[in-house]
Amino acid sequence: MAHVGLHALGAFADRMGLGDALSSAIPWGGNGIPVHDRGKVLTQMALVLAGGGESCLDIEHLRIGGVLFGSVPSDTTVARTFHEIQPRARAAIAEAAAKVRTAVWRRSSATNGTDRVVLDIDASLVEVHSENKELEAVLLTAPLADQVRGLVERGVSVIACSTTMRQHGVAADQLLAGVRVVPSGVGQLVRRQRAGWAYLRP
Repeated sequence: MAHVGLHALGAFADRMGLGDALSSAIPWGGNGIPVHDRGKVLTQMALVLAGGGESCLDIEHLRIGGVLFGSVPSDTTVARTFHEIQPRARAAIAEAAAKVRTAVWRRSSATNGTDRVVLDIDASLVEVHSENKELEAVLLTAPLADQVRGLVERGVSVIACSTTMRQHGVAADQLLAGVRVVPSGVGQLVRRQRAGWAYLRP
């Protein structure tokens, strides 16, 4: 049942002609007609990404739903399709997608079809953890203080570990405004990862 929503999204993309538009932007250099239309392959991979997929292998989630999605390529075909796309084709794909996007907005009651539309998307929750050497970056005297303030103003949660603060003799009033102190930076990371957050360490 989880894929029914993706089927509806795919049907909408088909009605708007996204697959055909992408197909026209991707030249076919092989013999005859490809088994899987390249524009359709890209559209199906867009559905995979919308469903939480992260790689070509995740196309298998659509392949098991043949009743909903019809003929779905293998992950090998998907990888080959991406590999075959050259810079000129990428530009043509972007142009084709832009035309379809314009057509979608013209059908929407959210715009009159000519005014600029600004989408304010905030779908990512971000925390920056400051421990050991990184603690210096969130101090009032930090060289990058203005950049950190900018992140806070944009909604990024900046965290400082109280244990590390004690070890370095840093008081709370030495931190930049908006920096939140937690009892344990490691504990905060564990809680976030258990909740499904991703941990990216530069």
